[in-house]
Formats: sequence, C-alpha cells, structure tokens
Amino acid sequence: MPMKYLLLIMVLMPNLAWSATLRGSVDRNQITSNDMLQFQLQYDERAATDQLDLSALEADWEVLDIRPQSSSSLRIVNGVQTQEIYTVWAITMAPRREGTLLIPAITVDGAESNSISIQVSEQSASAAAKQPIKVTVSAEPRSAVIDQQVIVTVELSLLSSTQISNISGTPLELENAYVEQLAQDELSKIDNGIEHQIVRWTYAVFPNQTGELTIPRQTFSGVIPARQRRGPFDVFGQRGQQVNARSESVTINVAAAQEKPGAVWFPAEAVKIEAFWSDPSRQLRVGEPLTRTIEITALGQRAELIPPTPASDPTQSYKSYQDQPQLDTQIAASSLVGVRNESQAIVPTVAGSLSLPALTVNWWNTNSQRWEEARLESTVVEVLPAAISETTPTVDLLDNTAVSTDSGTPIFSTQDQGSLVWQWAALALLGITLIQAWFLYKRPTVSKATSHPNELNNSQSERQAWGKLAKTIDSANAKQIRTAILNWSQAAYPSQRRHSIDILATKIKSIEFTNALRQLDRSIYSGADAALDRNAIKQGLQYLRLQANNTESKRSDALPQLYPTS
Repeated sequence: MPMKYLLLIMVLMPNLAWSATLRGSVDRNQITSNDMLQFQLQYDERAATDQLDLSALEADWEVLDIRPQSSSSLRIVNGVQTQEIYTVWAITMAPRREGTLLIPAITVDGAESNSISIQVSEQSASAAAKQPIKVTVSAEPRSAVIDQQVIVTVELSLLSSTQISNISGTPLELENAYVEQLAQDELSKIDNGIEHQIVRWTYAVFPNQTGELTIPRQTFSGVIPARQRRGPFDVFGQRGQQVNARSESVTINVAAAQEKPGAVWFPAEAVKIEAFWSDPSRQLRVGEPLTRTIEITALGQRAELIPPTPASDPTQSYKSYQDQPQLDTQIAASSLVGVRNESQAIVPTVAGSLSLPALTVNWWNTNSQRWEEARLESTVVEVLPAAISETTPTVDLLDNTAVSTDSGTPIFSTQDQGSLVWQWAALALLGITLIQAWFLYKRPTVSKATSHPNELNNSQSERQAWGKLAKTIDSANAKQIRTAILNWSQAAYPSQRRHSIDILATKIKSIEFTNALRQLDRSIYSGADAALDRNAIKQGLQYLRLQANNTESKRSDALPQLYPTS
C-alpha cells in the first residue's frame, strides 16, 4: 500500500471511531391539550443554538421557550483522561391538537435524535380544578368596531395547597391594537371545592384594523420545589418540578367604522361636553378677557381620539384666542376615560348681549350601535361697558397710531403713552430676568446633602392640595371630588408616571375604599352623588397620606413578581 494512502487512513481513523450522539427525552408521555411538554435534547459536543433546527416540530407542536446550556466533565478510565462536553437544550412545547403526536427526529451537525410518541387527550373539568396552575382569557365584547374599547381579562389560578415559586409570564402585547393595563387584582376562589389563589389582569384593548383580532394563548410557568437534588444534567428537576399553563386563544371580530357626513369617527360608551369659566360670575366687560374652557369627557375611549369642537364663526361682537388643547387619558372603574380641554380667551368689543353659539360633537355609541350628539347649548352673556378710570386714560391695545405736531416732533396720544409704559415695563422685566439668570449661572453648585427646591415645592403643593381635597370631599359633587383627588395624587406621588383613582385603590387593600372610588366614577355619569361613601373615601385617603412619605413600598407576600425586569 502506498505510504500516502496509509497516512490518510491514520488521519481519518479518529473521526471514524468517534461520532457525537444526540438524544431526546421528555418529562412525560401523556399530557392533556392544555398542558405544556418539557422536551430535552442532549448533544455530546459543544454547539450553538443556531445549529438547532426545530422546523420539523411546527406541524404538531408550538415551541414556547428554548433554554440552552453547555457543560464539561473530566473522566478517567484505566489511567486515560477523557474530557466530556455536553450541550443541553430544554425546550418547552405545547400541542396543537389532540391525539397521538410524534416528536420527530431532530438533526444537529449531522447527528440525529430519536423520535418520541406523545399521547394528547382532552382535559376534564375535575382534572383542570386540580391543576397547580392554570390560566384563562376572556374578552368583552367579542364583536366590536375599529377603535372601540374591548375589555380583556387574563386570570392566573394557583392551587392554594401547593407551594409554587418563580412564577413568570408575559404581559399582553398585540400588533394590531392599542393595549393599556387597567388593573391587577388578587383574590381567592373556590373551584369544585378546591381553593385557588387568583391573580387577575384587566386590559383595555383598542383594535386599529378591521377583521379578526386574535388574543394569543397566554402562557405562565412556575416551579414546585423539589425535596432532593436531581442529576447534574437533569434540567427538568434542578430546581424542582416545573409546572406550566396556557390559555385558549380568543378571537374578536372587528367591523369597519360607520360613516356619517361631516362627522369624525369617534366611538365611545358615553360622551359629555361641559363649559367652565375662569370667573364663574361671567362678568364680561369690553376689552377685558374671560376664559371659557370646553371639556369633552369620553367613557371607554382615549383622549387622542376625541375630535376638536367645531370652530365658531367670526363675529364683530368679540374676539377669541384659542389655546392648545390639553389631552388626558385616565383610568376609571374598569375603563379608560379620555378628557379633552379646549381653552378660549374671549374679549368682547362692544357692550350688550353676547351670544356664544351651540357646540355639537358627533360620536358613535358602542352600546346602542348608532350615531349620537353631545351638545353644549348656546350661551348668552351680558357685556358691560369698559371700566373708565378718572386718573388713568383708556388704553386701546388695538390702536397704536402715533401723531405728530406741525414742527415735526413726534408726540404720542394718551393711548400711545399707555402702550409705551407697557413696553418699558416689558423691557425692565426682561432685564431683571437676564440678571437673575446670570446670578443663577454663576452660583456655586449646591451640595447633594442640601434639600432640592423641588422637594420643598412638592411638600408645599401636597399640603395645599390636601387642604382643598379635605374641603371638597364633604360638600362638592362627584366630578369635583375626583379632580381634587387627582390633584392631590400628583402632589403626593410626583415620581409616579400615571395618576388615577384606580391606582390609588391598589396602594391599600381595602374593599370599602376601592368600592367607594369606583362608585365615585360611576356617579359622574349617573349624577347619583347621594350614593357616595364620603367617609370611606376620606378614611382611605388619610391612610394613603400617612404612607405617602415612605420611600419604598412593602412587597406583597402573597405572590412573587410575575413580570421580573431584566
């Protein structure tokens, strides 16, 4: 045999003698359609996850999670040291149907695993009640129009008699809809005589495309602690028994918007339009401004979708100056509430009766499935003549015309003198502002131990807001009380991103306080102020105020954090 062929055989012999193996195993061979299966692949070499092709599973299985890990060990046999390297993938899967399902052979770098047969059966009601963990999803309504609020509820049920740790899941996320979490509640429930601990998330979902909107299956997992440690490569039992649950998917049928000539698409459950004046007495005088604020409140809709009020026709009896609209979306009792405020400065130009035209906003009632109108009736106010001072000449800000003498030396009328005074005052104010800014710039840096001015301002604002709130609860109506509560919340919790009375209810576990706040929201639309439990509201807020200075809230011992931040 030629030497070159002998050398080639010697080089190839190690590769021919050793071939990496790929082995597959499962935690059980019989599951129900609502269960999840733990599938483990062990490869006798180091490998990356991108070398793993699981496309063969897609027909019968939904791959939910892949957790790779690599390990190595030193083995000595007959004085010969051998290093063993393992790559293990722990794969969480869910069956797509019932029956006998096959986990086909998986290939990694030429190595092929064994196939495994799994029996999938329907889960009975009694068996479901005994499951240590389960999750359900519901939606109301199941048929909606585009941009309509749909309430989606995700409910996680934990068997009270079983200790479960490391609970994890994913928040609700949808591609074709806007999602806003409304609440998270914890309660106990008896199912078939078995006690369960319930965690319930409530979401407001607004579809932005027509057709079918699918709420995907929600998955949760946890670990039942093990009594003894398993083998080093048994990923199923390293920290105990892993339990999983997933819900059924929910489909919502989304219809197109209903057109109406001249109307902007605006669906909601209830809409109200009101007017507020900077001076409630509405004492208008010629040349003096008075601010009117138009507030549109929409139950079951975001503020961004509330259309602007129609622009009023020009008139010779007054001038108006419009501010930028203020949009605020709040969380009420199991619903979003959008508020749009439009402020307008009205300056009468003539004395007499001033008529402000009626305003109409068209909206689609999602309950009755028809177009309706929210209307603000026309308003007539009496405009008094301009107030004339005996010592100060009347200043007409609309006329700054200068006159001159025959000598050519310009002089100013009494009107222009008034304007000139204001100009000099503005220049003086500007100079003072610049000087203050220079001193602030040159001022040495304050030590970190010194109290921040914002902290002092927040403390002062909180005391003022609380004083107004305490007076409002006793005598004001539901809307005024709600506004006062939100104002105090912003002062008491300045670092909080969103303020709502529902969020305040979650800070203390009081059924009386929660029910009182929800009744407060309902009263705004029903006008049933007499049903308000003012005492419960006051007691709950007093308790919250005592806790508002705490820098760190106490964590609940009921459940661990379900959505841990990475």
